[in-house]
Amino acid sequence: MNHTAAIEQLERDLRQLHVDFNRYFAGGLDLPPETFRDQIGRRIRRLRAQGVSGVAERFRLNAVTDRFNALSELFNRRLREEQEGPTRATGDGETVPDVRNGVLIEGRLPQHTARALYDAVYAGREQPRSGFPGFRDHLLGQIETIQIRTGCRGVKLRVEHDEDRPRLKAQPIYEEER
Repeated sequence: MNHTAAIEQLERDLRQLHVDFNRYFAGGLDLPPETFRDQIGRRIRRLRAQGVSGVAERFRLNAVTDRFNALSELFNRRLREEQEGPTRATGDGETVPDVRNGVLIEGRLPQHTARALYDAVYAGREQPRSGFPGFRDHLLGQIETIQIRTGCRGVKLRVEHDEDRPRLKAQPIYEEER
């Protein structure tokens, strides 16, 4: 395949990757199209390593590379936001998961999300002997138990105040609730 044809195929594949990303975030695909994205990335690197000779082809390849990088960055940011759940800004520019409105946990439990839940539950209270690591391990076990018992896709965790005492509430989230 000559360079022009390879670049045209990459452009078509980028359009398809964009569609697949949107389908994943809309719930139409069960798994993110990361394998397809990685294949495109390898093909771009291979084509760049071969060295494209014409000015027009180099321009098109640079444009494809830029689009690929922008799409990958957007996908990574949206995936991270989906895993972390809603966030709120603090005064120092940091963002903290909004544990009062709830955070959706699908798969792994991000460290900063677990920390925000821990801090909200034990704010102004005596902390458990096991500390944060024990809390996180317990939380992971509870999430796994809920997913096994209910067959849900994820668990939404939120902190509610019950009789002036913060409590952690868990809600199974099924595909149709996303």
